Amino acid sequence: MISNCAAVCYFLVYLAHKKGKTIISFVPHKLDHEFSIAAKVVSVGLPASLQNILSLTSNTVLNNLTAKYGSAALAAIGIAKKIDMLPMNVTMGISQGVLPFIGYNYGAKRYNRVHEANKFARIVAVCFSLFCILIFELFAEPIVGLFINDPETIRLGASFLRILCLMTPMMAISYLITTMFQATGQGKRALTISVFRKTTIDVPLMFLMDRLIPLYGLMTVQPIVDTLSVGLAFALYRDFSKKLDAQTDQEK
Repeated sequence: MISNCAAVCYFLVYLAHKKGKTIISFVPHKLDHEFSIAAKVVSVGLPASLQNILSLTSNTVLNNLTAKYGSAALAAIGIAKKIDMLPMNVTMGISQGVLPFIGYNYGAKRYNRVHEANKFARIVAVCFSLFCILIFELFAEPIVGLFINDPETIRLGASFLRILCLMTPMMAISYLITTMFQATGQGKRALTISVFRKTTIDVPLMFLMDRLIPLYGLMTVQPIVDTLSVGLAFALYRDFSKKLDAQTDQEK
């Protein structure tokens, strides 16, 4: 909370200092009330916000299903998911950096740079994800042990982490393709992937896998969903890529 307040204060001071030198303003009569602009802003931001809301729903279901296996299992899954967020957070950082670059070049009709930027971002994210998989698989117990001293929780947490991290490269690819759709105003495509990844598929799978493989089946849901979502993302990306190539040919 303190960091968020500090960030807001920083931007307010910055905007006050740049008053008259930027188009950003909090004065009501300077606001643009065109619906088309607001709709575009919402279409870009909705997939990201919805994914956060759906992630909360999925985590709630996961915790409720895990609770019946005891406090050690519940603590273990919490630790494993926090550790597994490392490649996800790095991917999110890469996506935030590449999003404006893709958006600017798409607006400038430099579509080849849109492809190149997305490809470069995916390569970096996938390489880091593969590195994380190697570290997590080899040193799962010591890493989990940094968070807790209970032997049973460490044992379960290490097993969970080794399963959860398996498909992080797929998650990275899916997330960055979604980011590209957001940057290019393809709100429906981005929304489709976001809704598919969370709640639509993973919640039913949690109940199914928990019945088939008690407790450990819950850990397999995320890798399964990541694999399925990257297939959907590539299908949507291929269609969009063809349209970009056609537009590139027309510009020539």
